[in-house]
Amino acid sequence: MDIEVKNLKKKFDKDIFNDINFKIKSGEFVGIVGKNGSGKTTLVKHLNGLLKADEGIIYIGKNEVNNENIEEIRKNISFVFQNPDDQIIGTTVEEDVAFGPENLDFSTEVIREKVDYSLEKVGMSDKKNSLLENLSGGEKQRVAISSAIAMNPKICIFDEVMSMLDFKNKKKIMDIIMDLNKNLSVTIICITHKLEELINADKILLLEDGKIKEFNDVNIFFRDEELLKRNGLEKPFLLDDIKYVDAENIDVTNVDNCLISLKNVYFKYDKEDILKDISLDIHENETIGIMGMSGCGKSTLSMVMSGLYKNTKGKLIYGDELLKNTGLVFQNPENAFFEETVYDEVAFGAKNLNLDNIDKRVSNALKLMGFNENIFDKSPYKLSGGEKRRVAIASILSMDTKVIIFDEPFAMLDAFGKKYLLDCISMLKKKGKTIIIISHDLKEVLKNCTRFLYMENGCIIKDTLEKQNFLGFMKEKYE
Repeated sequence: MDIEVKNLKKKFDKDIFNDINFKIKSGEFVGIVGKNGSGKTTLVKHLNGLLKADEGIIYIGKNEVNNENIEEIRKNISFVFQNPDDQIIGTTVEEDVAFGPENLDFSTEVIREKVDYSLEKVGMSDKKNSLLENLSGGEKQRVAISSAIAMNPKICIFDEVMSMLDFKNKKKIMDIIMDLNKNLSVTIICITHKLEELINADKILLLEDGKIKEFNDVNIFFRDEELLKRNGLEKPFLLDDIKYVDAENIDVTNVDNCLISLKNVYFKYDKEDILKDISLDIHENETIGIMGMSGCGKSTLSMVMSGLYKNTKGKLIYGDELLKNTGLVFQNPENAFFEETVYDEVAFGAKNLNLDNIDKRVSNALKLMGFNENIFDKSPYKLSGGEKRRVAIASILSMDTKVIIFDEPFAMLDAFGKKYLLDCISMLKKKGKTIIIISHDLKEVLKNCTRFLYMENGCIIKDTLEKQNFLGFMKEKYE
């Protein structure tokens, strides 16, 4: 089923596209790349009629995308969103994966077969009766991918679907994508900032300044360093490429002042222990990286440390009323949005803490994240995924807390957004802040942290200050 886009134009408060033209042949694997806010997600939402173009025509096979054909078109296209919460329908994993096939009027027997097959493909068979609200972000993403596979689509659109997955599950999902593409002839459209996900692509479409540039040789695209840099992209990165890199020279000798102490802490969801016997001291002036596979308890630990979840057993001790001085940047930034404008969102926490100089705090925090005052009156919900993340980070920066916990901060950021974040982390280190980074990005954890933790099945099984030791440990884990 071919895709053809002719003279597509779209405008919100400014032109997003102007005269977009491209073709995707049936069975091709196509990557769509570009800066945060360049319009990648907006573009693909036109393909199944989630958005309507101001001008232009789109054909999916022989059908024009319009109100008359939209039902037929959507039967053939599965869409996996950046944020899995945006498409979760059911209460349990099994219900959610079954929802699509049920609406396509598959028989009960076929629905069961599709659900079991697609859950096995993404490694979630053992969670099929689990409540979706109890899953980690990475597990929810795998469920969303499973739901897409279960609908037996001819075209699959994946929008930053691996941004919250660990290395092993990224490889598993890439294997699934390649199986769909090569063995089942499913057309794959993959939006990503991680070019290693596009090594096997047939071609790449680059969105730059509202125009499409087409590259039929992906290796030529990967080697054009000036083009990549201009568009916030980095060369493909593999685990073996990681070299031992010294972090900045940070004074970590002052570790006597314990800010947060966890003593034999447990946390339970729905009768299941998610955190098990966690004992951990977090000191002043540390930068701690926490890694582990999806669902191991990393985000739950961050919620407990920030006081949003109450531990079910054990003790949690804060120094100097630190509970009020601990800021958490959520894995999904929209989970922390309360206000209708970016300005009010960034000011929200500072106002609730009765801090002074709100205007200055908001302006400085947004500037650190690469924004100017033009964004103040925009809705945070209408920004790109990467822009939402940077606004969420600015919201915590405006509070000037002693401890800042970043949960998957690098997800969905282009190279420009990542640079703003890394510059911000560097500044926070120099101010003596304690920083906790929960991430699947081993390269950035190694570069920017001074202490390294690894979680497995709700437990901390590794805690070291030695980078080389942690790198060797991680390579063994990922083999």
